[in-house]
Amino acid sequence: MRSGHFREGGRTLVTEAFYDPPTQMLNKELRGNISAAYGFAAQAVLVEVEEATGKVEVLKVVSAHDVGRALNPLACEGQVHGGIHMGLGYALTEQLIVENGYVLNPQFMEYAILHAVDMPEIEVRLIETVDPAGPFGAKGIGEAGAIPVAAAVANAVHDAVGVRIRELPLTPERVYRALREREAPPHPTLSPSRGRGKVSPPLSPTGGEDKGEGGRKR
Repeated sequence: MRSGHFREGGRTLVTEAFYDPPTQMLNKELRGNISAAYGFAAQAVLVEVEEATGKVEVLKVVSAHDVGRALNPLACEGQVHGGIHMGLGYALTEQLIVENGYVLNPQFMEYAILHAVDMPEIEVRLIETVDPAGPFGAKGIGEAGAIPVAAAVANAVHDAVGVRIRELPLTPERVYRALREREAPPHPTLSPSRGRGKVSPPLSPTGGEDKGEGGRKR
């Protein structure tokens, strides 16, 4: 009733506001500054790799983000959780198969997206630094949770079993193949003194000292 009373005898008040953040358009050399503020992020991932099958299981993700001023900390954490979910799918399972211009796995039955039960433990750290160009000192947080995930997972796999994989996703087949190639003996090289094959001893893998059950390494 109160709001109806004021609508009946009051007047409509309209205002407009415009803010142009301090940016610089790109020049012909593609140099400039197209953003008023930049966020920073760092992630650490704990994985377990089953060497017999190549399966990678992410156990924990710690994600720290410079968000400027966190206007809604719970919403910021939710954005990071969603980004990590997207990043883990990109890193581990989501593989688009295209052949002769046709997508062979257009359905979610074949294009594997992680479920809630597949998600690891997630720890989010919000680092607040008031940014003068952002609204009330805030920065963007929408993409920052997803961007570092794949690199962090690949580095964790390398630290665990000593193989560097540069293709995504890190499917069990790719990891298993990389592990078998690591164990294969090197190609023989000719010895200039004797003129016959000489095989160098294989290098020992780095990392992976913490061994779990069933041939798994962290």
